[in-house]
Amino acid sequence: MKSKMQKFSGAKKKAVATKRTKDFRKIQEKRKKKKETDDPEIEALSKRLWPPYGHPKEELSPADIKTFSDLPISKKTLEGLKSHNFTTPTDIQRESLLFGLKGHDILGAAKTGSGKTLAFLIPILETLFKQRYTPSFGMAALVISPTRELAFQSFDVLKKIGRLHDLSFGLVTGGMVNI
Repeated sequence: MKSKMQKFSGAKKKAVATKRTKDFRKIQEKRKKKKETDDPEIEALSKRLWPPYGHPKEELSPADIKTFSDLPISKKTLEGLKSHNFTTPTDIQRESLLFGLKGHDILGAAKTGSGKTLAFLIPILETLFKQRYTPSFGMAALVISPTRELAFQSFDVLKKIGRLHDLSFGLVTGGMVNI
């Protein structure tokens, strides 16, 4: 009886190992394909933000930014913006996006509806894209909002503009529900 269990157990382990190997190969192929398509774009974006030593620096000023395509952002983000009719950056976006894309901290204040949410979400998406982040790495960014409404708004905008990126998004809210 014991030898039969060992034989059955060994066959089952081999089947599981074979499935894991196939899954691993699929993941590796997906990463390789992503690397081949994304690496040249990441290199070009990085050179626009941080030119190599000795090369002329292309200085973009907020006045030069007329559309989102004037910014050094990925095709995936641009397509996400375009598909939801975000074509022209607002004043707060023009002033803050270049700093955010370079990794600087930003403190901005503007009236409601001025585009602050998009101004901080685009640099988050672009940073994760340039770092070749995938959902298998775990959580990479945490956005804390003071209200549920703002959390829902940020989540909705992030899903819209980041839908083409290989990322997963989540929303967690707390609080007490009135009964």
